[in-house]
Amino acid sequence: MVLDRNLFKEIEGKVRILVRNNNLDLVDFKIFPRGRSWVIRSIVDHESGGVTVDECSILNKVIFSVIEDSNMLGDNFVVEVNSPGLDRPLKSSKDFMRVKGKRIMVWLKESLRGKTYFEGKLLNVRDGSIILEVKNDIFEIPLNIINKSLQKIAQ
Repeated sequence: MVLDRNLFKEIEGKVRILVRNNNLDLVDFKIFPRGRSWVIRSIVDHESGGVTVDECSILNKVIFSVIEDSNMLGDNFVVEVNSPGLDRPLKSSKDFMRVKGKRIMVWLKESLRGKTYFEGKLLNVRDGSIILEVKNDIFEIPLNIINKSLQKIAQ
């Protein structure tokens, strides 16, 4: 099964509006086949993080209703609305803002002051960079040299 690109964009646009109307951000969006059905998966969060299960459930019903009423995918679709989870990769400035003040791990594409891995407290996000406190040192790391970054989960 292959989904027409224009139909994908149309569904994504509708979902984006519904997410925004529920005061949430669309972090990730996918439509993919599973068996004979389509799965519409939306990952949502608040700007400051902390979306609830109830908010995901309500949004799931709203998205299902709109897609069903529009008959865009017929009867063969499932809607999934999820939170990003604590272990999601941090990619955009918005992602980093959500974890400001928290501990993060950062792997770089290239060396910065002789290091390609940092673990510390995210102090700020500004002008395409993150400001990270590592022990008693401060590092300004440009987003464009970050290969991977994750929030450090306390154990």
